[in-house]
Amino acid sequence: FLPTTCPILTTAQARFLSSRRFDFSLMPDLPISDVVSFSSEDPTHCAKNLLKADAFRKWNCREAGEKQASVILQLEKASEIHGIDIGNDWSAFIEVLVSRSGSDDSDYKVLLVMSSFMSPSDCKNGANANRVRMFGKDNLNKVIVDEKWDRVKIVCTQPYNKTVKYGLSFVRFMGPSDSSKSLSSFGAFKLREDSSDDLRVGSAFERRTDVQTSPTQVPARLATTETKKVVDKPKNDEPPAKKQKLLNQIMSDVTFVLSGFQNPYRGELRDKALAMGAKYSSDWNHKCTHLICAFPNTPKFNQVKSAGGVIVKKEWILESHRQQTRLPANRYGFESRTALPSDSSSEEEDSEEIGSIARKKKKGSAKPRQNVQKKIESESSDEEKIQPVSSRAPPSSSVPKKSKIVYDSEDTDDEIQKVINVVSKNKQEDEGETDVDDDVIQQDDVKFEPLPDLFTDFHFLLYGNFSEEVERRLKRYITAYNGVLENYMNEKVTYVVTASKWDDNFDKALADNSSLQFVKPTWIYTCHEQKKLIPHQKYAVTPQ
Repeated sequence: FLPTTCPILTTAQARFLSSRRFDFSLMPDLPISDVVSFSSEDPTHCAKNLLKADAFRKWNCREAGEKQASVILQLEKASEIHGIDIGNDWSAFIEVLVSRSGSDDSDYKVLLVMSSFMSPSDCKNGANANRVRMFGKDNLNKVIVDEKWDRVKIVCTQPYNKTVKYGLSFVRFMGPSDSSKSLSSFGAFKLREDSSDDLRVGSAFERRTDVQTSPTQVPARLATTETKKVVDKPKNDEPPAKKQKLLNQIMSDVTFVLSGFQNPYRGELRDKALAMGAKYSSDWNHKCTHLICAFPNTPKFNQVKSAGGVIVKKEWILESHRQQTRLPANRYGFESRTALPSDSSSEEEDSEEIGSIARKKKKGSAKPRQNVQKKIESESSDEEKIQPVSSRAPPSSSVPKKSKIVYDSEDTDDEIQKVINVVSKNKQEDEGETDVDDDVIQQDDVKFEPLPDLFTDFHFLLYGNFSEEVERRLKRYITAYNGVLENYMNEKVTYVVTASKWDDNFDKALADNSSLQFVKPTWIYTCHEQKKLIPHQKYAVTPQ
C-alpha cells in the first residue's frame, strides 16, 4: 500500500506488520558461531553454509535416499530461543532439539516437535520443495522454551522420495523480544515517529482550508446534507430491521455440532448458523439436533447416526443463509448427491424431523409402572436366592424389606436405577464385614513417586484395532504422563498411535493437518520405561 520510491512506515504500522509475523522484528537474532558436527554433507552444499542465514546457501546430505540427516550448531552464547525461521530443501519432516555445551548426546531435549514441510504428494510431484515456515514462542515446547541453550540439533528426514538429496536452505534463531526497544527500520522500510495529532473520521477535512469557499456556502452545504440524511433514514433503516428479525428465527429450534472443519472455515459456518438463530454445542449430547459433518463414516458421524440425529453437509447452512430461508435438511444428507431448490414446506419438513427425534427420546425414557414393579420384584427374588450363601448377613438386613420403596411421582429409568442402587448398597454393606483388623492395613505409609509430565500439550488418537490389554495400557500411560486422548480426529491431534501399516487415510489426514505424526505403541512404552520423552523418529510409521 506504499509506493516503492518512498519506503517509509510509521512505528504503529511496523508493529502491526511485525505482529503478523510473531513480533520477529523485535526479536534479536542469535548468531551461529560454528558447526559442531553433522551426519553427512554434500561437497558443494556443505554444512558451513548455514552459518550465514542471509546468504541462503543450502546444506544437503551426501547421498540420496539417506534415512536421516542431522546437523549440530553452536550459538555464540547461551540464550532463550523464542523464534525459529526454517527454509526447507526437499526435507519432508524437520525437528529441532536443544542442549548445552559439555552435555552428552542423549541429553538433547525437543524444542520444536517434528513438523511437516512436504506432504507425500508434494514429494512425488516436487512441489513446495523450498517451503519456509516461521515458528514463534507459542509453537515451541512450553516446558523448556524459557531456559537458556547454546547448542541446537536439527534432524531432517525424507521417507517419501529416495532419489533426492535433502537438507536445509537456511535457519535462523531469535531470542526474547525487547519491548522497550524502539523500531527505526522494518526491513527495507524506514520508520517515522507517530504523529501526535488526533486521528478521527473527518479530521483531515477539518484541517483543510478552502480559500475559495465563502462562509455563507458552508452552512448551506451542511443543511443540504442533514436534510438528505433525515429523508433517507426511514428508507434505509426500516426494511433491514424486518429482514433481520426474520433471519434470526429461521433456525431457532436447531442445536448443531460441527465435525471435520478447521478454522477459519469452521468459524464462518458457526457464525452463519448462529446468525439464523441456531444454538452451537462443542460436543454431541441429548439436546443436539443436527450434525454438520465434512466427511462420512467418521467416529462422530457413526455416534450421531446411532443416536438418531440429523446429519447434513455444510451446504445446508451456506444455502439457507444465502437464500435467507430454511431449506429442508434431508436434501443435504450424505445419501442425497444433489441439493434441490427450496420450497414452502422446508421448515415444516425439518420441524417434523426434530419432532420425531424428540418423540423417540421421550418414548425410550418413559416406562410403565408395571415394568418398574416387575424389575424390583426380580431384584428381590435374586437377592433371596443369594442370601443363604452369606452366613454373616443378619436377619434384620434382609433384602426384600429394603426393596419395598414407593415413589409418588411417575416411575422412570432414573427411579428404577435408584432402587437398584439401594439394593446393591445394602448387599455390599452385608458382605463387606471381614475379620481383618483395621490396624493391619496402613495405606498412609505408602508413598508413590510423582510421574513427570512427558506428554504436556500432546493430543493422542488411537487408530486401528488393539487388544483390550494394549488399549488399556496405552490410555493409562498417556493419561498418567499428562497427555490428552481424543475420541476422533480433529485439529488438536498431534500424534496418531497405530499398530497397523501406512493407510490411505493417513494421506488424507496429513493433507488436512500437516503437523500430524504417526507412531507405534512401542514409543509410548519406551517413554514410560525410561521416564523421559524419547525422540519418536525411530518409532514413526512411514509409507512403504
